[in-house]
Amino acid sequence: MKKRIFIYLSVLFISCGSDDSSDDGQDISPLSPVTSIIVSDVTNNGNASDISINFSDSSQNNLLAYRAFVLNVNDNLSLDEALDLPNSVYHEFLTGNTITLPPSLLAVGGSSISEGVEYKVAILSLHSLDIDFSVLSSFSEEFTLVNTDLLPLEPVTSIAIMDNTNNGNASDIDLSFQSNQSSELLAGYRIFVLKDNASIDLNEALSSPSEQYAQLSSSESQVILESTLKDTDGDDIVENQNYKIIVLSEHSNENSLSALSNPSPTFTLERTNLMSTLVPSINIGTGGVSVDENGVIYVADFGIALSTGNGSRVMAITPEGNVSTFISGFMDGASGNHIDAQGNFYQSHQSGGRISITDTNGVTSNFTSGGVLSAPIGIAIDSQNNLFVANCNGNNIIKIDSNGNQSVFATSNLFSCPNGITFDLDGNLYVANFSNGNVIKVDSNGLSSVFATVPGNNNGHIIFSDNKFYVVARSANQIYEIDLQSNLTLLAGNGTRGSVNGAALNANLSLPNDLDISPDGTKLYINEVANLGGTTLSPSRIRVIHLDAEN
Repeated sequence: MKKRIFIYLSVLFISCGSDDSSDDGQDISPLSPVTSIIVSDVTNNGNASDISINFSDSSQNNLLAYRAFVLNVNDNLSLDEALDLPNSVYHEFLTGNTITLPPSLLAVGGSSISEGVEYKVAILSLHSLDIDFSVLSSFSEEFTLVNTDLLPLEPVTSIAIMDNTNNGNASDIDLSFQSNQSSELLAGYRIFVLKDNASIDLNEALSSPSEQYAQLSSSESQVILESTLKDTDGDDIVENQNYKIIVLSEHSNENSLSALSNPSPTFTLERTNLMSTLVPSINIGTGGVSVDENGVIYVADFGIALSTGNGSRVMAITPEGNVSTFISGFMDGASGNHIDAQGNFYQSHQSGGRISITDTNGVTSNFTSGGVLSAPIGIAIDSQNNLFVANCNGNNIIKIDSNGNQSVFATSNLFSCPNGITFDLDGNLYVANFSNGNVIKVDSNGLSSVFATVPGNNNGHIIFSDNKFYVVARSANQIYEIDLQSNLTLLAGNGTRGSVNGAALNANLSLPNDLDISPDGTKLYINEVANLGGTTLSPSRIRVIHLDAEN
């Protein structure tokens, strides 16, 4: 072993007669070893410069320097050996706890550091006063340097597919997936649509003609496919055919290291109802909705909150989404409305306890008020121009004749803030409760029974069209169909509050309230709360369900 002598230590020993301290208080206690050594492979040079080392240490007196050693995984190293090794096998540094090793550094055994070999690292802390009080760390975890440029790619996962339009081609497919790959090795993605009984291997995917795949960049993980895309057989992508999707992750350096995903779940493109937004925001609270014979949509301003029914306007919206004021000036909660066969517009006022009428000349007047009206909401009109009004606070149905005379038509403990109201072709009334999920049938004699129960325990309005009912499940953020046999079918909304459009069953709604249908029966117009948080009713958004699957 080489002789290690610190001359100034001898002088200290002679002058103070002690082997561990001096008159000026010098401390020669042992150092503490560094801990938490983490090794990273940072480049692809194929030598020690690929190695970055990070470790934890504490501030210590008498620390002279650190020495980093790289050992083959089966080798060992003692403190004495570490102190005597030549400088070609260690990297000495003075400060810092993150370093990158120099390319010329050799492993402790004298061999070059290279890729494909298992190594470990140790760090020596050198004492500045007594080298025998230096300390060697524990070994790091084992590691192997690799050429990351030649690592195989990881395939994508979690492929999700939405049928988002009714074009009858690949543009109906809205695709997303989870990328699991560093972009440094990834050139991009290829999206393949296969018939459910077809397959594709890596070589076929790499050599496929461009019309049989969609090309994505390395940063994209969601796409609506182009209408001209063919499947892997070269055929057009059509409705009512079972398909699956496979995604190729393309390697930027070596094609053979590209990766194919597992197939997606099988899917079939079908005619489907679609959701869109007609008007993103109107500064009114969600009240009633009615559509006239020309397709103009009338939406009423209830007010900012259920407890503040002070809405003052009814807005008119063209089928193209142009908004104007139809009625203004009343301040008592425009809650429900209906247009009669002559074009007169009836508006209920929940807070005011009254019904107003706006004639075909645009003149608005009071039609009836007070009496047995108590928080009136929905309005339905029979063939004799009698109004039937859902009387929320009274938990009953009020009949109002053409002269404005009021009478109680039906009362029942089945009513729970009756809200929406409509007729079927046989003259039966159907009432949607606001305070629970029940739809109540009321026959021509005023006898009531539960017709259906809608999820969400809080109904909005209801209409009847083409031998079916459309009802708003307000708190469930959904719209349902009900046939005359009381069978429920979900029409729109995935149950999560939001504003996403597309396929109606996958779309979001946000506390929808009322709805009405276009004159040709192809569109349902719905008002909902545009604000996605809280319980305020303003501003409103107007959504459209395009009934493509039903027409």
